[in-house]
Amino acid sequence: MKAESLPGWSAVLLLSALLLQFPLAWWKTAAVTVPLFGEVAGVDFSVLALLGLGPVLCFLPTLLRMGGRDLLFRLFLLLAGIGMVVLLLQQVSFGWNSGHFLNGLFYFVFPLAGLVLAREIRRRLPCFLLVLFLASAAISLRELAAGLPATGLAGNWNWNWTLLVISIPSLAFFLPARFRLAVGFLLAFGLAGGQFLLIPHYASRGTLFSTFCAAVLLGGAALLHRHRQWRMPVAVATVLTAAVLGCTVYLSLRSGYPADRLPQENRLMVWQGAIALGEERLLLGVGPSRFEGEIAPYLPVSYFDSDFAADRHPHPHNELLFYWCGFGLFGIVWGILTLAAGFRGMIRRRRGDELILPVAWCWAVLLLHGQLDVLLATPLAGGLFALLTGVLLAVGVRRVRAVPPAWSRFAPAALLWGGALVLFGVNFAGGWYCRSGKLALLDGDPATARRDLERSVEIRPTAENLYTLSGVELFDFQDPRPAAATLAGIPAECRLSSYSHSFGRMARALAASGQPEAALPYFEAEQKNFPRSAVNLRLWQSVLEHLGRREEAGRLEERWLELMTRKGLRPEEFPYLLRNQILDDSPLELRTFLEELRK
Repeated sequence: MKAESLPGWSAVLLLSALLLQFPLAWWKTAAVTVPLFGEVAGVDFSVLALLGLGPVLCFLPTLLRMGGRDLLFRLFLLLAGIGMVVLLLQQVSFGWNSGHFLNGLFYFVFPLAGLVLAREIRRRLPCFLLVLFLASAAISLRELAAGLPATGLAGNWNWNWTLLVISIPSLAFFLPARFRLAVGFLLAFGLAGGQFLLIPHYASRGTLFSTFCAAVLLGGAALLHRHRQWRMPVAVATVLTAAVLGCTVYLSLRSGYPADRLPQENRLMVWQGAIALGEERLLLGVGPSRFEGEIAPYLPVSYFDSDFAADRHPHPHNELLFYWCGFGLFGIVWGILTLAAGFRGMIRRRRGDELILPVAWCWAVLLLHGQLDVLLATPLAGGLFALLTGVLLAVGVRRVRAVPPAWSRFAPAALLWGGALVLFGVNFAGGWYCRSGKLALLDGDPATARRDLERSVEIRPTAENLYTLSGVELFDFQDPRPAAATLAGIPAECRLSSYSHSFGRMARALAASGQPEAALPYFEAEQKNFPRSAVNLRLWQSVLEHLGRREEAGRLEERWLELMTRKGLRPEEFPYLLRNQILDDSPLELRTFLEELRK
């Protein structure tokens, strides 16, 4: 491969990698369903970080010479470097974990890769979007024909509709140039609105909202492009309005006022908890990968009374809040800079520039939907958004001729790409055995499940395979000591303080293995994470009874009886919760179960 062709091939590599988020999802083009395909991760954020770092290292001199005196460009490069320092400080503070470091590195490296490869990505984006649309549409049609939600390559029907909306305009590139813009928008709006007619129960309001607002943003950017004299007044007015609106929203969410008025909109309560976490870890944040292990104690109790309460919270359903919690104060600055880079690129785009328009469209839709959902926490959507941020920052920036990389820079880049390939294989193999173990559990074969899950942990320990394996050891084999040792790997190996009900499982494992005193702190921590857990409260009380601490046990029993009444259960119905954790977590699932039970 000639050095001159390296940028083009790098762009193809980065875009293609995004499509391998869930490799088994591609099997859905031939089969209607692929059970648990999402358990087998391929390209995650750590793989993308290594892939993106390759072209950044190869073309570092070109990157440093780009932009001239462009202030925003220089500021972006400077803050990307500071962000990497913040990541190192987090590793010192929380303990080293290479996966966490690479996941955080993605947020700074991948936009830089988009910046240095901007021209090549713009040229290849329509083909990428066409492949994305054809694959997602083919899978979605098969799923809809089978009466299933259309999850496509994304693995979630909500995110899938947005990926379809950003990619369907690629069909317009087959038409004459004068029709492409109008047809592209008609296709996008037709799909965003038509989903409510096609399958109303699984239609995405976030997709409709982001489609409409993205079109408004593009229209506003076109006006500002034509009327340069409006740019400064509009920019000042926008900044002031955003500051006032942002402070108002922040203070109202912090107080819990919106959540109290809309008790079933649990997204508001997650935002309230994320704000509390961000304020607590203002300096360095908790790191993007550690958010899930830290957020639970900060969620308001009212969250656990909402119909959609869950046991895991990997993302606050708002990307700006995620930046804040992930990187502290610096994350707020980085989020604002990301917005500025994208909006400036939309305004600077040349009229009739057909290649930059899909970039602006995809970026705007993903940005807006990412403020309401977990979409940008997925490698496919999040990786595309980060790449396009760099592409938009490059619009109007002084270009310099790319310097072919010297061997001294190409060799490390090649090693990084090789490392990314190895990490992809590790992800795939570990995920394959984790999936196999879960399928064996569903088939009622715990012995095979345990064997496969142990293989998954040997390949790469993750919070998910450790947590699942501990459940098999504790509940299926009634072997609490190995279960406790497995659960200890979540903080030791994964650097997560908790994961789902890991505190509760650890407490039960320690109590069952003859260490009741050691179990008590875990019962307490579990109750802080899940204040409406009747199961944990009852088991905690029984351990205190066993230890002879009857006064404390009596107080817990009173709390347990009150909680059972709140759940609409009689004490003799407690075993239903004990057998099915979901009934203890979800008021909606419990209500549905009781309606069926008491018919």
